[in-house]
Amino acid sequence: MQLTSEQRRRFDEEGYVILDDVLSPEQVQQLIGALDAYLDEIDKPRTDHLFCGAPDIAWLLAHPPVMEALDDLLGPGFPYGHDSDGVRGAPVGWHRDWEWLQMSEYQPDDMIIKCCYYLEDQSPEGGCLVIRPRSHLPEHQEQPSRDEPDREYEDQLDCRTKAGSVLIFQLRMWHRSRPRALPGERHAIFCTYGKMPSELTTNFVKRWSKGLPYPAHLRNHPSPRIASLLRLEC
Repeated sequence: MQLTSEQRRRFDEEGYVILDDVLSPEQVQQLIGALDAYLDEIDKPRTDHLFCGAPDIAWLLAHPPVMEALDDLLGPGFPYGHDSDGVRGAPVGWHRDWEWLQMSEYQPDDMIIKCCYYLEDQSPEGGCLVIRPRSHLPEHQEQPSRDEPDREYEDQLDCRTKAGSVLIFQLRMWHRSRPRALPGERHAIFCTYGKMPSELTTNFVKRWSKGLPYPAHLRNHPSPRIASLLRLEC
């Protein structure tokens, strides 16, 4: 899915972009079923390394409409960040992913992106993601406070998305999720990709891989795009 000039501007200046209808209703239902089955199997509300543990979901790693958008944002040859989460419920407070890295350590061309696939319509009542636009910029050095996980900010934005949409944002962005007040649970899948060449991206993959190789269902996947995305195995 090619980005419009307005979508690219929003991503560069505000730090995020939302793409609607990247998943069909059939794909959404397949992912909900596979995610429920995997989380029930491991008896947890969320998991890291989802693509490594759930072969029925691994195709999402190289979903063509999103890859086309990431080609535009990250340029050619970008790798998977070895970080994918499957979430059912489990609200979290304000944070930056990879908080141990100070903003001052980013180089001008460094960029790691998180893709958030939402499998139900998202609203404040439904437990949507909340972001602070522009908090990815270098001048925004302040880190979120663990003592105020649900604080309300004037510049925050509730990400209202439709089932089958993807929210793409820069990893430096402040974000949190609201508690769900509606019946049922929120299903979402998150995964990361990084711009290359970049020491930051390489270190990110090393940190998340923990020295473990990719499982056979990923290493032997027939998709050439998946093979390219896994090239930074550490």
